[in-house]
Amino acid sequence: PPIDPVNTLREKLETNSKFSEDVVENVQRKYSKTSDHRKSLIEQEREKIDVRHRLQQPSKRFNPDFSLKELQRNTQQYEGSFERKLGDFMLKFDTIVLDEEESEEEEEAYPELTEEHQGVIKRALYGGPRTDVVMSKFNISITRNDLATLIGDNWLNDEVINFYMNLLMERSEQRADDGVPRVYAMNTFFIPKLLSAGHSGLKRWTRKVDIFTYDIIPVPVHVGRVHWCMAIIDLKNKAIRYYDSMGTPNNPVLNALEQYLRDESLDKRKKPFDTSDFQKQNMHECPRQMNGSDCGVFSCMFAEHEARGREIGFCQQHMPYFRQKMIYEISQGRLLT
Repeated sequence: PPIDPVNTLREKLETNSKFSEDVVENVQRKYSKTSDHRKSLIEQEREKIDVRHRLQQPSKRFNPDFSLKELQRNTQQYEGSFERKLGDFMLKFDTIVLDEEESEEEEEAYPELTEEHQGVIKRALYGGPRTDVVMSKFNISITRNDLATLIGDNWLNDEVINFYMNLLMERSEQRADDGVPRVYAMNTFFIPKLLSAGHSGLKRWTRKVDIFTYDIIPVPVHVGRVHWCMAIIDLKNKAIRYYDSMGTPNNPVLNALEQYLRDESLDKRKKPFDTSDFQKQNMHECPRQMNGSDCGVFSCMFAEHEARGREIGFCQQHMPYFRQKMIYEISQGRLLT
């Protein structure tokens, strides 16, 4: 289902003298979050043109039986386009801080981080050498260097994201009686392997798991090794969703995941898996990052909300809180929500 925009930058940008007029117009056009505002016809046409330049017509490129070489070629073209887009974006913006009063919609009540929580966070970050392991679980060791990727505007690394995906799986097991969706998360190395080797390179990864018994399968995607996104396989509702906090679609990944489901069923269950009624969705109206550094946190939060069946209603202003919350949760090996 479509997700309503969640915040606005119009007033801040109109009153901030450090932004030139043309940049303000671009940001207003791309990042307007007013709930009753719809994209103009001109914007829609520009989006269509942009997508066509990056991706050929779906009917030609995204045949369900596409070859592995074609998928790899499509992915390389997509990543090249994305890296140019990210470079332009980061040149224009450093960090835009949103005031709390800008949130116009009712927010989800996230748990408060008390002084006790802050003490745990401080000790986890600064209580010893940076190479010390502060948490070891799920066959993943988290050091202070890893936790430091959650400070300020640092980019999250594989260890942090993979550990967090395991926390989502653990929660789904512990709260199964509460109606929390059954979750099985792929790690950050899944998509690179799928795109380079196809299903044959992943057969052993799920030899002890029947993924078709789960409701939600989060799949982290590291585009060009510079930008985190999140794909969600929703088996219960027959959908594959792609969340990019910078708004770029990724049909190669959506199609690769659809093909993976078919191949996995034939390999493990020895029967076809019909995806003809699956919806493949680039979530264009998902929350957007307003800097060049919070993509990893956005991606983890997309997965966290999907993994407990909650509506995605956060925005950029929540990112400092989510970073602190993730430091606490990872250092303690358990989720607060």
